[in-house]
Amino acid sequence: MKNILIKKNSTILETLVKLQSSQSKCLIVINDQNVLLGTINDGDVRRAILKSAKLNFKILKYFNKKCYFVRKDKLSQIDIKEKFKKLDINLIPVVDKNKKVIDFIPSTFNKKKILIKKIKNLKLL
Repeated sequence: MKNILIKKNSTILETLVKLQSSQSKCLIVINDQNVLLGTINDGDVRRAILKSAKLNFKILKYFNKKCYFVRKDKLSQIDIKEKFKKLDINLIPVVDKNKKVIDFIPSTFNKKKILIKKIKNLKLL
């Protein structure tokens, strides 16, 4: 889980390094209290660089602050597969009532195996 979390004050270079090791090619941006702030993917970084951002620039103004997420207590009410298809996203952050990131659902999930396992095994960071 930690390999897809990145702090809001990280640099573009740090983001690229984490994206390279992430299977989902998307990272969840958090603050120091693990509260969800948004997501950043390789396309966001590419666009930033094309707009003359340097590798030592912070990601603060480049990540998606309006990302889709789901609260743990609402997870069973949502058609996850449909959300991935409709929104064309790589992952869905799962948060608690205080918007702290507790897990995520990758776009490559197998609904019967992974999702049910994740719902049963949601753990705090």
